[in-house]
Amino acid sequence: MQTKHPLKIKQSEFLKEVARQVLINENSDLKETISYISQKLNIPQEKVLSFIAFLKRHGFLVNERSGRYILTLNGLNFLLDLVLDFEEENHEQRRA
Repeated sequence: MQTKHPLKIKQSEFLKEVARQVLINENSDLKETISYISQKLNIPQEKVLSFIAFLKRHGFLVNERSGRYILTLNGLNFLLDLVLDFEEENHEQRRA
């Protein structure tokens, strides 16, 4: 049986929550969303910004002129898969 290192578990939880908040707050002001996620999860804004930059680089997230952001279809699929994969993984760990 393979166990995960506590740091990996913490990182996956962090990514799941950030992805969930990005999905929930779609079509909102990007700067406000980053600030909200940072405050809600009690993490530095730089970590959230690096995840947002990753999404932009891969064409998953697009900034509009108004400051709002939208997710592309690939972005929606990526974030949904990310959230659902982590939830399945956590469910399997609880069963074990």
